Amino acid sequence: LLPTAAFLRARGFDARPFAYSARRETLEDHAARLERFVADWLDGPVETLGFLTHSMGGLVARAYLVRERALAQSARQRLVMLAPPNQGAHAANTFAPIVGWLLRPVSELRADSASTVRRLPRVKDVTIGVIAARDDRTVKIPETHLAEESAHLVVGGGHSFIMSRRDVKEQVKVFLRTGAFAMGTAVPVAASRVP
Repeated sequence: LLPTAAFLRARGFDARPFAYSARRETLEDHAARLERFVADWLDGPVETLGFLTHSMGGLVARAYLVRERALAQSARQRLVMLAPPNQGAHAANTFAPIVGWLLRPVSELRADSASTVRRLPRVKDVTIGVIAARDDRTVKIPETHLAEESAHLVVGGGHSFIMSRRDVKEQVKVFLRTGAFAMGTAVPVAASRVP
């Protein structure tokens, strides 16, 4: 997401990348690190705090945003998730037995009802937009939906480079500013809203 962060900085956002290792730490470990990262970044509460995530990063943000301290950071919070396995990913079901010992979070991302991702608490008081990739072989479109999402877009392309698309960057910019996608400015393949 470094180029996307640069894109946002060029448009007036104070965008700072948060990196984590997807090898041994759990989602909760990452959420605790994100909590410290945000606390070190901000001097105090801000008017609006936005998050842009890709794939498992969306789950890290969700695990962070349900924490009490996270809710006190800003009056308004927005989250844009790119290709997130919000319902788990069937690909993780396949790979967990093979690489789960090496990549601990893979087991947490399974699509079964007992997985960590399926047991994360609902995020409250955060405006959430999801952008899925039509040709994603890692996280299928239905796996990206979240009950509390405000808007959902499907764009062309695949999982790994969805953040590189110019239309996606523009949608991220608009959502972080307004809390909604700009339906007339991009060329989404499909758009839907979960009631």
